[in-house]
Amino acid sequence: MANTPSYFVGNGGLWVHNTTTCTLPERIDDLENRRLDDISVKTGVGAVGEAKVNRILEEDLDMKPLGNQNLDWRKVDDPQGWKDEYAKYVGSTGIDSIFRGKDGKIHIVESKSSGSKDYESCKAGSLCTTKGSGQQMSQDWINRERLEASGLKPHEVDQVLEGLDENDGSVVRLYAGTSASGQTKFYEIHDRPGSTSKVTVDRAGDEYEFYQ
Repeated sequence: MANTPSYFVGNGGLWVHNTTTCTLPERIDDLENRRLDDISVKTGVGAVGEAKVNRILEEDLDMKPLGNQNLDWRKVDDPQGWKDEYAKYVGSTGIDSIFRGKDGKIHIVESKSSGSKDYESCKAGSLCTTKGSGQQMSQDWINRERLEASGLKPHEVDQVLEGLDENDGSVVRLYAGTSASGQTKFYEIHDRPGSTSKVTVDRAGDEYEFYQ
């Protein structure tokens, strides 16, 4: 495990990054236009990709972050701020980002970046199957434990769980893919028919349209 950058632990299948194999990248300037293919550290690629996603959601789409675990994109151009946010990233478990849109919908986001180091049990860029809690971003995987670990308030946890269970559109699951050139596209994640543990995302199809 010491040489494994990332792995699952426990019966809940929590996903963790192993900091013993990571080297801190440089500070990140001009996040909006930053390419990923000029970052040498693979975990740094993932962190920058996630920061780019959060910037789009908060700054471009005027969404509000929920919980206390979203990577703070505003801090990455400051050496100490980037160090702190990178440490949060490499020590993170579970859900990447959670935001509430102007329309009240809650968006739960899984960020994948070209060139980042993914866990060994999964093809790069894929939503992996965990032990005991199904595939990433499935209803079984987005459980109360993960939502509470993200810092959501009790009523927000209940709202997410109820929205997913009722499939009423109040909770949207998104796959955010950032290319080597730094461009991000969003695709909606859906349950596979009749399943709460498997999901599907059509990255060859249409991008998700916010605020339709």
